[in-house]
Amino acid sequence: MFSAPRLNASEGLRREKLQKLRNYVAERCGRGSAVDVGEAAFTTALNLMSASLFSAEFAPFDSESSQEMKEVVWGVMKSVGSPNLADYFPLLKPADPQGILKAAEFNFGKLFAKLDEIVEEKLKSGGYKRDLVEALLEINRRDEAQLSRDDIRHLLLWKLENMKPEEMNMNENFGVTLQKAVPLKAISTRL
Repeated sequence: MFSAPRLNASEGLRREKLQKLRNYVAERCGRGSAVDVGEAAFTTALNLMSASLFSAEFAPFDSESSQEMKEVVWGVMKSVGSPNLADYFPLLKPADPQGILKAAEFNFGKLFAKLDEIVEEKLKSGGYKRDLVEALLEINRRDEAQLSRDDIRHLLLWKLENMKPEEMNMNENFGVTLQKAVPLKAISTRL
């Protein structure tokens, strides 16, 4: 999906999404309204990703669905990326003292509901665009891999096995470079 030929082929899609962003900003400026740059960037990235994977936009600019989707995605990111006391103290797991598990279940439930909407829409429309969801649904129809709709839903939301958020190093590390075969040397000169 992210090979050079595929990225080159999807240049038009990226241009289209950036043009929509430009039109949105121009329209807001024309009205003299403020532009929430974070929300506009998020909506553009979300729509680019959803158009690439599902051939559909998740949320138009200035819509409640955009704000709702942003909250769901941020909620998922926060619950998955937050350190959980229950991971360090397994005795606390059933109590879920920080409410992270409950929040994750809620946000993933909303995300699964949105994915179910997309899959249902693709099934009703018959689908003529070749995207990831339609390829998975085609495999499901032919029963090649015995994929259920649950399997498809979970394939779209995958995670790395045995990888916990607290084990991921998200810090920036400077000075981690490859050694040059022939290192450059500084020569002092007097002026």
